[in-house]
Amino acid sequence: MPWYRAIGPTTSIADYFESVWLAKGSPKDAALFGIRDVRHMQYEYYFNPQAASLDRDFISKYTQECPRPDISGRGLVLVVGDQNNALGCN
Repeated sequence: MPWYRAIGPTTSIADYFESVWLAKGSPKDAALFGIRDVRHMQYEYYFNPQAASLDRDFISKYTQECPRPDISGRGLVLVVGDQNNALGCN
């Protein structure tokens, strides 16, 4: 199952996804990871497959499919999701 990436100049992507995640009952297997790119003044977000399934319309309009990121590298942090389950996400 693919991962998806979105890039934007603000935290609105994370804010929107958090509202969807909460509305769907905070699924433990759905996670959004992110990193702030200070040099380019933007945010990069990675939706795991379970997170992407929560709002397919948003994913198809605002993201691109990508390989699973190296969560331990590049300073990626959990932005939305269950911390106890996030690192085990596909």
